[in-house]
Amino acid sequence: MKQKYVISREADPQRLVIKEYAELDKEMFFLLCEEQYPEESIRTAMAEGADALIAAFRTRNFYPTYAFATRIAEAIAALLKQDGGEPIEVVIDDAEFLNRRRNEPAPRPDTEEEAEDIDDLLDDAVEEEFEDIDIDKINSGLKIADDDPGDLDEDV
Repeated sequence: MKQKYVISREADPQRLVIKEYAELDKEMFFLLCEEQYPEESIRTAMAEGADALIAAFRTRNFYPTYAFATRIAEAIAALLKQDGGEPIEVVIDDAEFLNRRRNEPAPRPDTEEEAEDIDDLLDDAVEEEFEDIDIDKINSGLKIADDDPGDLDEDV
């Protein structure tokens, strides 16, 4: 599914507006959410870094994934550097993120290290540690019933 984010500025009062759209039909985007922020608070968060900026624009209703949020943060920074303030559109396709992760090969573990770890698991010294414990002398709050619950059928 494609998502589109439109980031714009309003002059009166100084506000930053982020609109989230989703492609529900071929090349037709529908508005999902619109959030407005005081431009001053966004500029303050931007000075603290990308993560602070992302935390500043995420809300209960507008909470994009971190991968999407970083692209939105870059667009916000670009918009605030412009004098004219033309709206910026960020179009993101979920498929590009899913395909990118699927195409990356998983790192192969070193087979020699793996073999050594398996040999450690088969070490007999572990069994010897527990041979000295007398199971009958373990204190426990649980009592084992003498009667077998299967014997109750005879009394009924």
